[in-house]
Amino acid sequence: MVWGGIGPYGYRTQLLHFEQNVNSFTYCYELIKKGIFADLKSKFGDHYVWQEDNATPHSASLTQSILKKCVPQKVQW
Repeated sequence: MVWGGIGPYGYRTQLLHFEQNVNSFTYCYELIKKGIFADLKSKFGDHYVWQEDNATPHSASLTQSILKKCVPQKVQW
């Protein structure tokens, strides 16, 4: 599986490659390890919105608790 983010003015996160099964832990671990949240903060401050679907790794309580601490605003599905 491959994950990536896009934003305004041609902004793109680095692509994350998952060779193993993606669960809440592996999803969050890679986002933090690759500095995705830090990069977004450096580019946009607190002026961005995080969007994801209701896939199990996204909706898990671990993911939700980490996102609550790391992103300023999230689209609710």
